Amino acid sequence: MRFARSAMGCRPCLLGNGRVRCLLVEAVWRFLLWQPQWKAAVKHKVKLSEGAGMKKKTVVALARQLAVDLWRWHTGRATLEDLGWVAA
Repeated sequence: MRFARSAMGCRPCLLGNGRVRCLLVEAVWRFLLWQPQWKAAVKHKVKLSEGAGMKKKTVVALARQLAVDLWRWHTGRATLEDLGWVAA
């Protein structure tokens, strides 16, 4: 992870397209509602049950994993069943 120096100290850089980042985070909130058996969400289930701050951080981590999972699904490297998704 890259860090930026500022008057406030070190903080993680927000790299990449902000709109895509926002869409991925919103998609994760929907995934948590409609795809509870998603393997990445099941793996982070304990962190999601903790306080609001930890839940938000975990959702950002899941957004990154969702981007990877979407890429794997789009390129044919994984199926819906491999990812724990259920087709609508």
